[in-house]
Amino acid sequence: MFMDGHYSMAYVGGGERRPLMPEDASRGDLTADQVASIWLPYVSNSGNYEITSSTLTTRPVVALFPNFMEGGSQQWSYSREGARLRLSRSAEGFSEILILERVR
Repeated sequence: MFMDGHYSMAYVGGGERRPLMPEDASRGDLTADQVASIWLPYVSNSGNYEITSSTLTTRPVVALFPNFMEGGSQQWSYSREGARLRLSRSAEGFSEILILERVR
């Protein structure tokens, strides 16, 4: 969601469904591998954004990963087509594309 200089995004990266936690398990019962497979694909952050003719820059105020809140930012290339916003970026050896659709 992007509105008046503020944004909020939450999504699961990758093309695979995250595994469910075992029944009757709490987070403390999980192995390190289970924690990684369940929570690492999940991305969530909200904050402020700036937009230029070619770049959208997000600056989180809250984020799932606390280090990202401490001065972190992301630069996205963007394009709009009707009600769709396409965001793309490449960083640290990977590429990411998000397609967002306006809902009224």
